[in-house]
Amino acid sequence: MIGEGLGTTLLPEFAVGAGILRGSSVVTRPLGDAATARRIGLAWRRQSARAEEFRPLGDAIRDWAATSRPAAPFAGPADPQP
Repeated sequence: MIGEGLGTTLLPEFAVGAGILRGSSVVTRPLGDAATARRIGLAWRRQSARAEEFRPLGDAIRDWAATSRPAAPFAGPADPQP
């Protein structure tokens, strides 16, 4: 719908950088505040049979987030592809 001019959306910088818009007419514009952030959570049902698999995943994500550096400021739209 966005490609048809019927609205707006927010896209993560990594998705744009990975070429998600390649071949489309959609253009990107950076948000005004380069310090924008979001909180990501991991949740599952108490009775999930995979709870023991999710706990190590959550630990790994938490460890990564504690040691990773902040993302670089958005540099602009990805190069359009013909």
